[in-house]
Amino acid sequence: MRFTPSSPEVRRSITFLLRLCACLLLVTACGGEDPPDNRLMLWKATLPEGNGTAYLLGSIHEAPPDLYPLDKGYMEAFDAADRIAVEIDIAGTDTAVVTRQAQELSTLPEGVALSEVIGPDLWQSLRTRLEELGLSHVNLDRLNRLQPLPVAFMLLTQSLSSVQEERGLGIEAFFLKRAQEEGMPIDELEGLLYQMELFASVPLEQQTRYLAMILEQGQQKLGESYLSLADAWREGDLDAVAELVRIERASDPALEPFYATILEGRNPGMTDKVAEFIHQGYVSLVLVGAAHLHGEFGMLELLKNRGFRVERMPALGRPDS
Repeated sequence: MRFTPSSPEVRRSITFLLRLCACLLLVTACGGEDPPDNRLMLWKATLPEGNGTAYLLGSIHEAPPDLYPLDKGYMEAFDAADRIAVEIDIAGTDTAVVTRQAQELSTLPEGVALSEVIGPDLWQSLRTRLEELGLSHVNLDRLNRLQPLPVAFMLLTQSLSSVQEERGLGIEAFFLKRAQEEGMPIDELEGLLYQMELFASVPLEQQTRYLAMILEQGQQKLGESYLSLADAWREGDLDAVAELVRIERASDPALEPFYATILEGRNPGMTDKVAEFIHQGYVSLVLVGAAHLHGEFGMLELLKNRGFRVERMPALGRPDS
């Protein structure tokens, strides 16, 4: 059975790809920094001379409702900004073009089946997991046309649902909504098609290993990892995030090229955009997956190496505290 641009599986594939950063935040390193409890996942980057400012907010793309209301420090950064920048501006995406691209980029070549790519044992494990997640109604013929990565993203998303009855807006979605309501300019750091092309470029062998890792972990563990990440973000606990990284990244060293490409490999390009905003004199709120901000090759260090002054912003308390 062939995909059509309007098929539900293609539309879901787009959603799975959009959730990649959420998936990777479970497996991404933050530095060894151990800040006081009163700091946020928020940094300010400026030049010694110049009026431009970029507030870099380490985002999580899935967030439980009780994460809100956000600390006033985040809201003050939003109020100070004249624009926001995100990895992908969903509202500004040409859905017709994206749907066509999704068909090409999320599916396997004609005549190649997922069950053949991943092997019979992993295929059976996948079918078992779908039943456990209440997804036994999924059309297996269409699923069999998808590449392994979109399937892994689907399992991650559904695992979150298994431990959280109500899902709130992710941090990016929250600020995108506010920016749209206030008519603020919205800039893209990458764009959906760029990310989709990047994910599709991952060799099938590594995609298969990633899917195998997701299946081995179990839905409850995956869902609980999302909630642990939200707790770490709320508390500004980078050590807790780093521990999630250490466990996940070390679980399959053969996947290191995958993480390096999907995570650190994207940082220079996004840093270029942030530097451009500052040089143009903008005051921007820049939201990226928190994993992209930390470490030797993270965006904060890249900005420092270019002569920008980077300081972490303190917490000011939630509105109800």
